[in-house]
Amino acid sequence: MQPKPNTTCFQCGIPIYRDKYQIKRGRNICSKQCEISMRRNRVDVACSGCGAALSLSPFYLERYKHHFCSQKCHGKWRSENQRTDANPVWKGRKEPVLIPCANCGQEIRRPRFAIEQSSRSFCSRACQAALYAGERHPNWIGGSTKYYGANWREQRNLARRRDGYRCQCCGKTQKQNGRQLDVHHIKPFHVFGYVGGENTTYLDANHLSNLISLCRNCHLRVERGNRYVQRRLV
Repeated sequence: MQPKPNTTCFQCGIPIYRDKYQIKRGRNICSKQCEISMRRNRVDVACSGCGAALSLSPFYLERYKHHFCSQKCHGKWRSENQRTDANPVWKGRKEPVLIPCANCGQEIRRPRFAIEQSSRSFCSRACQAALYAGERHPNWIGGSTKYYGANWREQRNLARRRDGYRCQCCGKTQKQNGRQLDVHHIKPFHVFGYVGGENTTYLDANHLSNLISLCRNCHLRVERGNRYVQRRLV
């Protein structure tokens, strides 16, 4: 049983049935002959952007109000004629405003709707990270930040060299790990109570006997308590 006609052929006008998707794409043509006839019947129009001559089918002339010879002309025309309220898909977005960065105070431009969604705006990710570092972060529960003292980089390299650039749990090499091996504090760094500018307990925390080289997977297991590592004798 054929469905009832729900549209008409664009070329000859006889009633036909087409799916919603076909109608949306302009495929309301009853036959191949009508499609060929529609494509052959061209109308001369001018490009809405630069005024160049175009030859288009009546279907496109009826479906679209403006016609362009290239994407460049289309983009230029839209930038001149469809800004803000003139844009057909404009949804009332407001013009950007100048506000100070929440960390450094530098003036930045942000859309008003973005300001309404967030109470603070930043000029860069670095400023955002600086504002929420350490105790100023809302999820701070104590402990240390990722700064492990002045000698951390040197001690980390020495630990990898001492361990032969192999994971001390599974034996995976640095090449098999796909990156440099992680260096784990056997006794957690925050236990030593290091405070920058007040003490030098990072020297004990970063001692080679408290460091061990691990691959990424083993390091995750150790941090989660699924694997145990012992303090080493240097």
